Amino acid sequence: MKKEPRKSQFKSFIVGLTLPILPTVAAFLLEAVAFFAYLSITAIYKGATSTELVDAGPMFLVKYLLFLIIFGWIYLLILPDDDKSDSKLPADNKAGSKVLLPALAVIAIGALLGFINLELYKGADETTLFTAIVMITLGALGEEILFRGLTFSIAKKFYTPVSAIIIQALLYGVFQMNLIQGLMAAIIGILLGFIKEKKDSLILCILLHMSMNAVFYLF
Repeated sequence: MKKEPRKSQFKSFIVGLTLPILPTVAAFLLEAVAFFAYLSITAIYKGATSTELVDAGPMFLVKYLLFLIIFGWIYLLILPDDDKSDSKLPADNKAGSKVLLPALAVIAIGALLGFINLELYKGADETTLFTAIVMITLGALGEEILFRGLTFSIAKKFYTPVSAIIIQALLYGVFQMNLIQGLMAAIIGILLGFIKEKKDSLILCILLHMSMNAVFYLF
């Protein structure tokens, strides 16, 4: 009789350990699909080699469209009904000011983080305007839905809000596949997770991410 609860607890532990990681694993797989699809199509129709693929914009476009379709759909499925009001507009001016001020604040914070990233990656190659637009819009949307939306929501089902914030931030850092960039992303992920938990708004996280990417890719 005592073994069953232990098995149940162990099963819950394994599930709680595995489920928050699955979206990131799936994201890596989708990234690989987008890369090889882009590589193959370019090689076939343009006769280009991998060393000539300077503009990764089309690859990012495919990747983040897949993110939005797949992770967005799953996120909406698991999203509680109460949270679906997040995107509704305020009914009066007073409520509007309560939304506008946080929005302006996160945009300013995002811009500051973008300038910090510029200083950290001064040697990074310049990107095309098309790539910049994709990263500012679809990139921010896709990553926020994946990490502050889906991953954070799953982690909160098994852990405390603080632990869930740390888990999604660490996974966000790992997703960058770069030590320096990953450390910076993890720190930013903690901030974004805190905003998502305290303000219960994915839109604010998206605005911060968009403003950060805008500064980084356009300046």
